Amino acid sequence: MHLLEEPDMNGNPSDSLVIYLRQIGDFPLLSREKERELAMDILEKRTAFRRSVLTSPYGAKRALEILSEVQDGRHLIVRALDIRRIDHRGKQIDYPNEQQERLRQRLPMNLKTLNALLDPAKSHSARQMMKIYTLLEETPITTKILAKIPMEIRRILEEKSTDDVKTISLNSPSSLLAHCVDMEEKEAAMKEKEVELSEHNLRLVISIAKQYSGCGLPLLDLIQEGNMGLLRAVQKFEPRLGWKFGTYAMGWIKQAITRALQKQHLVHIPFNLQGQLRNEKTISPALTEINRAARAAMRAPLSLETVFPHSAGETFTLGELVPSREEDVPIAAHHTALRAALERALHVLPVRYRDIFYKRNIEKMKLQEIADIYKLSRERVRQIAKRSMDRMLTYAKSDDAILLRAFLED
Repeated sequence: MHLLEEPDMNGNPSDSLVIYLRQIGDFPLLSREKERELAMDILEKRTAFRRSVLTSPYGAKRALEILSEVQDGRHLIVRALDIRRIDHRGKQIDYPNEQQERLRQRLPMNLKTLNALLDPAKSHSARQMMKIYTLLEETPITTKILAKIPMEIRRILEEKSTDDVKTISLNSPSSLLAHCVDMEEKEAAMKEKEVELSEHNLRLVISIAKQYSGCGLPLLDLIQEGNMGLLRAVQKFEPRLGWKFGTYAMGWIKQAITRALQKQHLVHIPFNLQGQLRNEKTISPALTEINRAARAAMRAPLSLETVFPHSAGETFTLGELVPSREEDVPIAAHHTALRAALERALHVLPVRYRDIFYKRNIEKMKLQEIADIYKLSRERVRQIAKRSMDRMLTYAKSDDAILLRAFLED
């Protein structure tokens, strides 16, 4: 399912689009019952992954640090916390804004209790960790943020001494490694089911992408953007509310495609204003309307001496962020963009696929070397690396896909 070519000059479908359409035919549409069963399975595996992270001393400690940053205003509550339609008690929330306010009010008291329970001088029994897990789920951190914790643990184990590991993680290196392996296994099981549900709904993405054909992006790019929206819908879907997944996913797919199209405008128009300018009779707004919307979106210019707050009470000025003329800015910017694209793309892979792809394409290890590490055949390693590449390119945004293709072809 990897989309490498564009349609030809006459607008006819390219070979890659035809191949892609044939490949998604291998994934049949699910019945309502099968769809709900798979969605509930995803929910169970996501809960198991979250429990695995938050019942480990290091995972709970990191979650406490993140919640403290939310309380201090260093993290936006809507970005860091999962504003759910069904809370930790199983109660349905009719007004998410009210739930957000409840989380904000509950946070100070929970932080005080969690700080006492996670005292490094105390031992952390399984019963106590379950109590900590319950408190943390009252103000739930997003799964996307929690998914970074196993990678942090791997880095700590590789870079830190035994004494430092005990100090940082509140646990011995062997126990920390065991927790990390458990997290990675549960994360892999969760991602596998998420990809399975998205694969059975790829037809929906194509049907929606066709509606935006001719609006500024090739059909293949529209499909890729829609696939990102589909994956986001899978991660946010709540099957206990009784909704049909296709109906729920449609909004996320359209949002991903329309925001990608918005980036093609010469004059940047905020997404909410762009929607106001469109109507049933006109395809695009008049120049006067664009001008008016652009002026409404303009903000007062900032001085290079403007001071911004930083962590630990420090400050910095806007001028400090301006790069030096002596640096090779385009190359540095390209490397930064490529690194960010790789991080986003690797996030859709299971842990084992991610490691094999990284060793093969980043560390440039030989097939046999990787095969010896994972006790696999050379051919199986090659297949996993190829399948990982295909999956990354399928779910990558159009801009990321361009960077990744150029990198992988070098």
